[in-house]
Amino acid sequence: SSRSPNIVRPLATPPGASGAAPASGSLALYNIHRVQEELIDAFKCLDDLRAQRLLASLLALYPVEQVCTEVVTPVLWQVGHLWETGRLSVAIEHFASNFFRGFLTNLLYISVSENHGPLVICGCAPGEPHELAPLMLALLLRRAGMRTIYLGQSIETTSLLEVVRELQPVMLCISVTMPAYVATLIDLARRLQELPEPRPLLVFGGQAFLYHSELAHHVPGGLYLSGSMQQIVQELRQVLEDYLAGGSERTHTVQKKADPEAHDPSGKTLPSASPTHPS
Repeated sequence: SSRSPNIVRPLATPPGASGAAPASGSLALYNIHRVQEELIDAFKCLDDLRAQRLLASLLALYPVEQVCTEVVTPVLWQVGHLWETGRLSVAIEHFASNFFRGFLTNLLYISVSENHGPLVICGCAPGEPHELAPLMLALLLRRAGMRTIYLGQSIETTSLLEVVRELQPVMLCISVTMPAYVATLIDLARRLQELPEPRPLLVFGGQAFLYHSELAHHVPGGLYLSGSMQQIVQELRQVLEDYLAGGSERTHTVQKKADPEAHDPSGKTLPSASPTHPS
């Protein structure tokens, strides 16, 4: 059977959903829509050199966080939407996803520095193949000064639990894009609760919960976060501070509701259908 596109969504709310005005110094003031259009044009031409030069020129002027939240994430949403509406081929969607995977991975590993602070582990739910959201989260957490390890996609539960037992992270951040893998997250959460203390705080989110917000309440002992990637990073820093200060019982019970009326950057409601698992 044919392989379905790796449509990538941020951990939660799509860019522009809040309707807030761009911050001072925003790339939106630097003709952000033109930048996004040029990137998409480069992808349509399968021109990775052009796309690389465009992002390199942005990184010379703006911080990584701004480029990720104001260019990379919106373009990923647009590419996914173009595919879902039949205006972009599977090949081009894969090309764009793989380009950004390489871009974010390179930034992640050049951001490594000696850090002996509390450990945060990021990755996908067991079986989940869509990894760009947790990859971006790991990058931004690392740049925010947090000691972060990124494990990648489709992690097997038993192996993930072995890593948790060995490294004893204080926080485990898991992303779920496809609703089919919420069940594996629930199983992981239950098995985490069976571990002896100290065990990590489970934080989760993703596209799977945007249109099925009720699923978040079935994850035992987990903290669900939504919002822009920068908002999530800020909240995770606060949650980590509270957790280390002895507030784990409070943070374990906090749950934020997903917004089922989330919109894409153009203001149109995104299709709620999720792609099938790549065969």
